[in-house]
Amino acid sequence: MKDWVRSAVFVVGGLALAVTPLAKADAEAGLGGIKLYDSGMDVVKKFGSPSDIEAITFGRQSGGGGGARPGGSGFARPPGGSGPTGAVAFVAPPLSLRAASPQRPTPTVSGAGPSPGGGGGGGSAAGGGTAGATESQYVRWIYQRGAGSSFNFVLNKHNKVVQIEALGIVNRQAKTNQGITLGSTLAQVIEKYEDPDGYDIGTDYFMVRFLQRFNVAFQFTREHSRAPYRVTSIVVSAGSRQP
Repeated sequence: MKDWVRSAVFVVGGLALAVTPLAKADAEAGLGGIKLYDSGMDVVKKFGSPSDIEAITFGRQSGGGGGARPGGSGFARPPGGSGPTGAVAFVAPPLSLRAASPQRPTPTVSGAGPSPGGGGGGGSAAGGGTAGATESQYVRWIYQRGAGSSFNFVLNKHNKVVQIEALGIVNRQAKTNQGITLGSTLAQVIEKYEDPDGYDIGTDYFMVRFLQRFNVAFQFTREHSRAPYRVTSIVVSAGSRQP
């Protein structure tokens, strides 16, 4: 794919005029049959009831840390998930395939971590027992697909999908417009999306971000030290482009 924005120079009456065409609108707009800004109703019609729902709060853990959250869903968050200052960021730090046994998310006690914008009318997620519910600006609907694999949808306070996450080894529904799917190689990704915005590096996995232009990021992991890195997570995110 070679669609860099180039300047064409025309000579009219001895004057050189540079014309720069607009970049091609080729950002990823959805995944798994769900598009960014589809409603929760659209998700339910296609995927049914979620396996789990978690509130997303932004406090100490918002930047990720690479390890599974204590008592959480078992998924790990990639380090530096929001990217460098000034870059297009994820709506929420995405979940990672580095999973333990899936469990229901532990509720965040109200007040433990403020959500951006001061709360709002988002959904609430309650865990087991009487720990109470958390009102959150965002919620994540988790659709388990076995052994750490899942399709996840982050919804905002207007019940609109603002981030989609596909995790696993193989899932035919998880395919981008450029043909990248779970199991693709880094070479295939770079060939299609060219220059990344940046990288988030873990001990045995890394995230490559193309959010600025393409609204997408890919996490790579490998089975053992001699195996090649493969895509195990695809994240399509509205990021800072949210209305």
